[in-house]
Amino acid sequence: MGIIERSNRTFQEQFYNIFDAYDLLDTSSDIIELEDLVIIVDSIVEDFNNSVTRLLGMSPAEAIKKKNVFAMPSKPRKGPMGYDEKRLSYGDSVIYLLNLSEYEGGRRRATDMNWSSKIYNIRESLIQKNQPVLYWLEDDEGNSPERSFVREELQVIPPDVEYPPQWVLAN
Repeated sequence: MGIIERSNRTFQEQFYNIFDAYDLLDTSSDIIELEDLVIIVDSIVEDFNNSVTRLLGMSPAEAIKKKNVFAMPSKPRKGPMGYDEKRLSYGDSVIYLLNLSEYEGGRRRATDMNWSSKIYNIRESLIQKNQPVLYWLEDDEGNSPERSFVREELQVIPPDVEYPPQWVLAN
C-alpha cells in the first residue's frame, strides 16, 4: 500500500511541476488541450518506467522482463536476521501492532489503540535463512489473527501484568 501511495505522490508532484511550467509558458490560453495532458502523463509514466529505483536497483522496465526480482528492504534492519535472530519462545505472551485494515473503516483515529486488546501466545514460528522470523499467534480460546508477524510487530507482556477485563477493552 505504501508503495502505491508513494508512486501517486511522486506522480502528482511531477504532474503539477510540468503543469505549472506549461501554465507559465503558455499565457495565451487558460485551457490545456486534452492532447497536451496526454503528452504530459505519457512523459511522466515513461520517466517512471525508465528510472532506476533504489529498492530494485534497476528500472521497472528492466524488472518486468525478468523472471524473479528481489527488492531490498525500504529500511535497513538492525541486528541479526533468520537463524541468528533472537527468537521469542512458545510460552511468551504478546500483543501485536494493529494493521490499518484492522481498524473500523480502514482508517486509524487518534483515539484508537495501537496494539491488540487481547493477549496472545505464540502458536508457531517459521525460521528461514536471511529472512525475519515469522510468528503466528493464538489466544486462550484458540482464536488467532489471520496473519503472521515479525518480532518488531510484537510486544512481550511480562507474566505478572494483569490486563483489565475484556468487557472494559471492548467498549
